[in-house]
Amino acid sequence: MLSEKFTKNKKPARQKSNRRPEPTASRGVLRKRKAALKVSTIDVGGGPAGFDPLDISGCYFWFRADQISGPSNGDNITSSHTVSNEGNTGSFAHSSTSSEQPTYTASAINSKPAITFDGTSEYLRTSSDYEAGGLFDEDFGSDFTVMIVCRPHDVSDNGQRIFGLYSSTNIGSLIASNERNVFWMGIKNSSKFSICGKSTNGDLVTAANAISDNEAHIFTAVYDQSETEMFLFQDGHKSASDSSFELGNATGLALGDLAKLHMGSVPVAGRGSTTYKDKYDGDIAEILIYDSKLSEKNLTRLHHYLGNKYAISTRSGRKTRSRY
Repeated sequence: MLSEKFTKNKKPARQKSNRRPEPTASRGVLRKRKAALKVSTIDVGGGPAGFDPLDISGCYFWFRADQISGPSNGDNITSSHTVSNEGNTGSFAHSSTSSEQPTYTASAINSKPAITFDGTSEYLRTSSDYEAGGLFDEDFGSDFTVMIVCRPHDVSDNGQRIFGLYSSTNIGSLIASNERNVFWMGIKNSSKFSICGKSTNGDLVTAANAISDNEAHIFTAVYDQSETEMFLFQDGHKSASDSSFELGNATGLALGDLAKLHMGSVPVAGRGSTTYKDKYDGDIAEILIYDSKLSEKNLTRLHHYLGNKYAISTRSGRKTRSRY
């Protein structure tokens, strides 16, 4: 029978083990693990694998260049190509004039497709006035959120309207001159992204920082109708806001092409010829419109979803959440 060794206190002595003790992680390693866990569950904002922007209710309009079927790289976008809208309303019309047709770029932003506008005469627009009014509740009498993923090629031109619903000319008694703009997002004021409402001079929100040629960005407009406040986000972070922002009247623009949502330039029919105003030179990869002022959580989820997809950084230190 084996004898058992005892300590002076008559307790069994601790037996030696052949197994080496498991190393304990240092504080630095633990901090890194904690940070990695935080990024995977919060900062990315996309939620579980398979997150889809349609998981957030109220998506009225979702243009995705990676869902266009038919064209090859460099082809003009024509009526033979399907430019889908995965939201609840809106479809696209296509010009039959080749010089007005934007082109399809198969590998544009982070090797993802985009529609490319050359800054001369190219555009896309919705096919119906009523679709545009439905998107924004006719007279802009409700909250909304618009997100654009784009890459301007030449930001020295400060008169570019990337996307919006607007008139580029004062057409007399049909629309009051101070309502010539309804809503647009583009480049203005020293190469800065801007959002404009009813008045170019009064209802204009301009980003704090200028952008550079060929940089991809996520630009977001969030409108709080009850507070008449417009928020501008650039790459997931609030850049500017206006607490007395007024939008034009979409019903008043129900006059043919001027009442339709446009991407790229605005064609204006004149006597014997068409002129093109506020022309955009660059790529558009994705546009999302929601019929509400999205919560900070959902806004963050979408910013990081788009940031991850198009390799656009939406993080700045610990300020990873899109906050109002």
